[in-house]
Amino acid sequence: MGSLTFGGRRTDGDGPRPPLVEDRTFKRWVLPALVLLAWTALLSRAVSAVPSEAWVTRWNLSDRGTVLRVHGMKADAQGNLTVAGDWVESNGPRADLVFVGDDLRDATAFFAKLRAPANAIAQFLQDQLAPWARVQVMNWPPGQPVGGYAGSLLVTDIMASDLNRICEGASIWDPARFAGVKLGEDTQALLTNGHGDIDRIRVNRLLLKDAFPQELWRSRNTAYFLLRFAPTGQLLWATNYASLDYPPNQLHAFDVDRQGNVVMTGTPDTVRFRADGRLGWMYGEGGADVAIDTRGYAFVTGGSTERIRTIELAPGGTNVWTREEADIPQDNPAYPQYPSYSTKVAVNDHGEIFVGGFEAFDAYIRNGFAPIFQLAIEKYTPAGDRAWKYTYMGAGLGIGVRVRNLYSLTARPDGGVIVTGDYYAYNERASSMIALNAAGQRVAPQEDLFQVATDISVVDPDGSVYGSSAFGILRVGKNGPDGIPRWTQDFTDDDHGTTGGFPRGMALDGRGAVIVTGGLSRPESGVDAATLAFSTENGGLLWVRRYNGPANKDDEGRAVVADAQGNLFVAGVSQNEVGGTDVILIKYGAVTPVRRTGTDIRLEFPGPIGGSVDIETSADLADWTLLGSTVFDTNGIARFVDTNSVPRLPQRFYRQKP
Repeated sequence: MGSLTFGGRRTDGDGPRPPLVEDRTFKRWVLPALVLLAWTALLSRAVSAVPSEAWVTRWNLSDRGTVLRVHGMKADAQGNLTVAGDWVESNGPRADLVFVGDDLRDATAFFAKLRAPANAIAQFLQDQLAPWARVQVMNWPPGQPVGGYAGSLLVTDIMASDLNRICEGASIWDPARFAGVKLGEDTQALLTNGHGDIDRIRVNRLLLKDAFPQELWRSRNTAYFLLRFAPTGQLLWATNYASLDYPPNQLHAFDVDRQGNVVMTGTPDTVRFRADGRLGWMYGEGGADVAIDTRGYAFVTGGSTERIRTIELAPGGTNVWTREEADIPQDNPAYPQYPSYSTKVAVNDHGEIFVGGFEAFDAYIRNGFAPIFQLAIEKYTPAGDRAWKYTYMGAGLGIGVRVRNLYSLTARPDGGVIVTGDYYAYNERASSMIALNAAGQRVAPQEDLFQVATDISVVDPDGSVYGSSAFGILRVGKNGPDGIPRWTQDFTDDDHGTTGGFPRGMALDGRGAVIVTGGLSRPESGVDAATLAFSTENGGLLWVRRYNGPANKDDEGRAVVADAQGNLFVAGVSQNEVGGTDVILIKYGAVTPVRRTGTDIRLEFPGPIGGSVDIETSADLADWTLLGSTVFDTNGIARFVDTNSVPRLPQRFYRQKP
């Protein structure tokens, strides 16, 4: 017998497992009998229930050998889904003059090798790092991933910039220094026949890639990519963009306007695609984040590593205004490379713009000058005038913020903003939120300690913040509008031998659940793309769904959105059989197993698209009566109405008969 539900409330005794046990047979739509319980006291409001896997769509280039990275997903007013990211073709033509953050194939391992050099080239490179880069390498918490959602993409970009500085200097070639390093044929050819500045830069770059083959991509072809799917999972169009003048292309952010047009920004350019997938324009400045207002104007920030820089671009691609803010002078020549920068931008329905980043300045500490960082949040009027600036320095002047990551910047309905991130002086897992009102005054929280640490976050309309992070296990929590933690929940999965999990995307389903997608490890298949639901009220685990692709290798959810009906769409990546990484899009159909409508009982449950099923009912779970048949629709959901049951019966059980 299947698990029982009452108004969406679990009544089975097996802990957090969903009523329909997910396994290979379930994914092939061979379902066990499903028993549903309905009483006249049934709640009428919708609640989050275990969703069905309605369909899975996979996409890659024709040879399927490309490594694809999904940055995110957004839904437009028509319900269409836009998935954006970038790709790396490891066998493609090399861009051999410039490093970008995307070149750090394994930034975490690269930092570890520089932090504890085991050979001459690693020691040489550590010695050559600029102070800013050395601070990142030496102070990065061991074991914490670098880049992506677990760390700022700007960190890898700054490291790439410092590698470029080293490569543009004198030749780094020394036979003793590179003893034991296997050099590529093109590296050896340049060492023998190269001449001039261009070849020196090129060979320096190749030498570093030869010395760190697992940590740095040696050759690749990169591009932004953009996919548009219909709500049914049908691919409407696919397109991409790659700069001709600056081959490495790394996407940092994108946004979709009300008409379905898309603006993407990263390294090196900002581009706009029309709703039909055609390229509208290219603007020759990239950024760390982009937000589009109700008029279709785009605001791009993060195009500078020296100033907090924001630009407004009209729908036609022209620059309306540019603002650069650096209120703290960089007067000390000993630290000219310490930057001020911005990483997040948001815009509200009134056209007001919010920009978040960090400022660096020199402070006199212990008989010398040292760089100090502070969080900086700025608000601009629609005309581009700065309305106010809020700064935060953790423990106070002379300490500054130790970790510098922003995860979200969300406009409040009252004209204020909510900031989540890591920006504390001492604690490795930092304060997770600061709320500011329309005047730029801090309203919550007043105390920075003991908040829910977060690598990703989502904000409820009431100002509550839900966050998730990885501490060897997957952790989810909620801070109230006042910044005080409401609950924290750790997830473990003994049934599948889980040894760790990590979050990548988060959303609210509008049915009482906060949804987290990411990865959960499994011994026999590496990592599964996992989607989990937790109660917004108390953090209780509602259900878990896993996806293991046909290659039985690593899969990962990267973004999740919910539609008005509570259906969930998860975008992510999945290794394929030929060594590449596909984009995956999964729909989990919303079901409300039992609900009362007047005197009727309405049933919903998942099954094979186009299949039919008989519905039986019982008053005592002993004698069953056939009520009728129904068909599973194009979303894999069967619906049945039992009329006039509520006034006649104190209780009633239902099941589908295979």
